[in-house]
Amino acid sequence: MRKILIGFLFLFSVSIFSQDLKYGVVVGANSYDLEIKGPIIAASGISLFNIGGFADYRIKDRLGVKTHLIYNTTTEYDYYYYNPPTDMRGLFDSAKLKTLQLHSFLKYDVKRDYNKGFYLLGGLRMTNVLEAKSDTDENLNGFYKKVNFGGLFGFGTTFLKNFSFELVGDFSLTKTINMDDSKPKNLGCYANILFNIEPLFNHSN
Repeated sequence: MRKILIGFLFLFSVSIFSQDLKYGVVVGANSYDLEIKGPIIAASGISLFNIGGFADYRIKDRLGVKTHLIYNTTTEYDYYYYNPPTDMRGLFDSAKLKTLQLHSFLKYDVKRDYNKGFYLLGGLRMTNVLEAKSDTDENLNGFYKKVNFGGLFGFGTTFLKNFSFELVGDFSLTKTINMDDSKPKNLGCYANILFNIEPLFNHSN
């Protein structure tokens, strides 16, 4: 009963700001190249399905702030240790990472009417690695940094009133692995589809 009451209070409080706040579901995928400066070599990472929620708050006619909270399972491939000229050995063929990611953006809408067309995004990503295991079920939690940060820049468009599509570039700002002599510089992209569910709870729109 308490959880139901809290849920109703939350929806009521959100509806007060419904003219400026949109919220809903985000699904998508992402991939990236693993560029590591140092003795560690790796290939790429990919997540075929991301899911989470988003909130989008309008500050001015064209300017807003936006956040995504995303859960995904990413697979990274082909980790090697290379010490030239002859020492090269495999570390693991693949690693599966379960992560929770917070994406925070500034949003600039090209049109004067907010959330009705093409927009630009720029911001930061924070990734929390919840679990990491190799293809042989080896625990890799000590190999990966628990938290890492990245920069985000991209664009999106709103269509069918309550749907949006986004392409967002991502580049690492901090290290992703616990190796003092290796500095990853990952570069990738997110593809997102968003569904605004705010009208389901605010029938005045």
